[in-house]
Amino acid sequence: LLVDLDDTLLVNDMDIFIPAYLKSLAGYMAAYHEPKGFIEKLLAATDSMVRNNDPGRSLKETFDSAFYPALGLRQEAVAPVIDSFYRQVFPSLAENTQPVSGAASFIETAFQRGFQVVIATNPLFPCSAIQERLRWAGVPPQQYPYAIVTSYENFHFAKPNPAYYAEILAKLGWPDGPV
Repeated sequence: LLVDLDDTLLVNDMDIFIPAYLKSLAGYMAAYHEPKGFIEKLLAATDSMVRNNDPGRSLKETFDSAFYPALGLRQEAVAPVIDSFYRQVFPSLAENTQPVSGAASFIETAFQRGFQVVIATNPLFPCSAIQERLRWAGVPPQQYPYAIVTSYENFHFAKPNPAYYAEILAKLGWPDGPV
């Protein structure tokens, strides 16, 4: 059972969430790069993930190779600061979202009925951010044995690329039954 996250398990108006996220991250990184240019380069690197068709490069590798050189910064110097943002600041963005009513009981029922459950969210965020958003939705990965939670570290393709779904199916072992 492939379950999306945004507006399926978590009410997340992207017109509200994305600007708040970008402003927060760019502000956090202001000591390293001016915010407007930081956001432009972040969005361009995100677009490179959406366009990636190389099965030999994870979305994280695709992002990193586009993002850090564009900023003129060394990944080794800045990545720990960005990781810190996801641990310390990103959780505060929960105020822009709310759990979908019935989402937790839906996930509970799916597991009770024996489904393999995949969180098939667009893998444009780090795993830590997606796990945090699952907590906001009331279905944390520590509580549920998801078969896969898609993230930019463990996937090579993004939505709407059909290869994204093929990659999920391959990781599931090409199930015989309906998905």
